Amino acid sequence: ATAYRLGVLDADGKLVWAWEGPETSVVLGGVPGRQPAEGGPVITPGSSWSVIAFDGRGLIVAISEVRSVSP
Repeated sequence: ATAYRLGVLDADGKLVWAWEGPETSVVLGGVPGRQPAEGGPVITPGSSWSVIAFDGRGLIVAISEVRSVSP
C-alpha cells in the first residue's frame, strides 16, 4: 500500500475524524505533540476505527475490520 485512509467513529457509528496519507501511523488530530487549536477529536467509550489501504494507482488493496478503541 502507498496511501491510507483512517476513520474514527463514535459509539453511534458517526464519523468524528478522518485522515488520509502515506504514513503508517498518525497522531489523533494530525498534530504531533499537541492538540489542534479547535480542540480536535475526543475518544470516548465505544469509539472505533477502521483503515483502508490504497495502491499507487489509488485502488483499494485492503480494508480493516472496524476495531474498538479504549480511551
